[in-house]
Amino acid sequence: MDASVMEELARQFSQLSDPRRHNRLHPLVSLVSIAVLAVLCNADGWASVVRFAQEEERWLSLFMPLPYGIPSRQTFERVFALLKPQEVEKCVAGWFKLMNQWSQGALKHISIDGKALRHSFRHAWDASGMAYLVSAFASENGLVLAQMEAEGKGQELLGIRQLLQQLELKGCLVTIDALGCQKDIAQKIVDEGGDYCLAVKDNQPTLHQKVSALLDEGMLEGFKGWDAQTDQTTNSGHGRIETRTVWVTPEIQHLGELAREWPKLAAVAVVESRRTVLGKESKTTIARRYYILSRALSAAQVQQVVRGHWGIENSLHYILDVSYGEDASRIRRRSATNFSRLRRLTMNMLKKEDSVKDSVAGKRERCALNREYRLKVIAASLPRQEARD
Repeated sequence: MDASVMEELARQFSQLSDPRRHNRLHPLVSLVSIAVLAVLCNADGWASVVRFAQEEERWLSLFMPLPYGIPSRQTFERVFALLKPQEVEKCVAGWFKLMNQWSQGALKHISIDGKALRHSFRHAWDASGMAYLVSAFASENGLVLAQMEAEGKGQELLGIRQLLQQLELKGCLVTIDALGCQKDIAQKIVDEGGDYCLAVKDNQPTLHQKVSALLDEGMLEGFKGWDAQTDQTTNSGHGRIETRTVWVTPEIQHLGELAREWPKLAAVAVVESRRTVLGKESKTTIARRYYILSRALSAAQVQQVVRGHWGIENSLHYILDVSYGEDASRIRRRSATNFSRLRRLTMNMLKKEDSVKDSVAGKRERCALNREYRLKVIAASLPRQEARD
C-alpha cells in the first residue's frame, strides 16, 4: 500500500506546470510531494522542509525520483515562488472536494473569512505588502473547502468574489461578515443555488439603519403581534457568563423598497450578547449584531449558524497560528501564500484521519515520528478506490 499511496499523492499535483525555464535538476512533483510530507511532519518553513527531507532521504527515494539528492532551501523557495497560485489552488481545491462529505440532512454551512499572513511582506521595511488569504470553511466538519489570495488589505472583497466562483453552493448556506454584505455577492450566492446569512453593519448605512430600527422596535415591544421566533443560550467559563439571545422574523415588508433590492431576502435577525465578567466588581456589556437572510431559518438555526461562522476563528485561524505557527512565519510574500496552502491542505488531511484521537499538533508530531501513521494520514484523504491496494 505504501507505494500506491505515494503515487496517488504525486498524482494530485501532476497537473502543475513547471515554471522553471532552466535548471530543472529536481523533478517538480518530487519537490511538491516532499513539501507536503514535511509540513505534515511539523515543518514550519523551507529550512525545516530541507531538514526533514535530508533525514528521510533514503525513505523518500523509495517513492520518488531524487536524481540529485535533496533540493536546497533556495530551490524550494524559488520554485514555490514561481508556481502559479491558480494552478496550486486548483490542485488543492480538487483534493479538498474529495475530502469533504456533507452529512445526510445536515445544514450545509460554509463560512467565508479572511486572514493576513502577517510576516509575508516582500521587504522587512514594508509591512503593508503582506498577503491575505480568504478561506471557505465547512463549519459542519471543520474542513477548508478552498482559499483565494487577496492582493493586500482592502482587496478582500475581490478575493471573496473570486472564491465564490470556485465553490459548489447549491443547497448551502453561506455566511460572511459585514465586509461581504454586498448585493452582487448576495446575487452570486443565490444564482448558484445557495442561500446567504450576511452580517449588517455601517458599511451598508441605509440597510443597517432600517434593519436595526425594525428589530430594536420589535425587541422593545416583545415582538407582540409579530411573526417571530426567539432562542437563548447561556455559557459560562473563564470567569464570565455569556447569554446569547436570537430573534428572527420574516416580516421584511417593513423595510419597504429596500427589501426588494436584496436578492431573495426572506428574513432579518438580531443576536444580543450579554456578557458578565465575574469578580469583585462584576461588569456586564451588551452588544447587538444584525443579519439578513435569504432563507427563513428558525431562531435555533440562526443561533447555530452565527456561532458556526465564528468557529472559523477557533477551528482554522487558531490552529494555523498555534499548531502551524503561521503568524510567526517569516516566509516572504512570493512563496508565503503557496506554503500557506500546504498548511491548510495538511490540516484537512490530519482532521480527516480519525483513528487517533489527538489534536492537529499532536498528529503532526506522530507523523514526524511514525512513517506508518504518516502514510495512513495521506491514505485517509485520498479516493478510497485509488488509495488502497
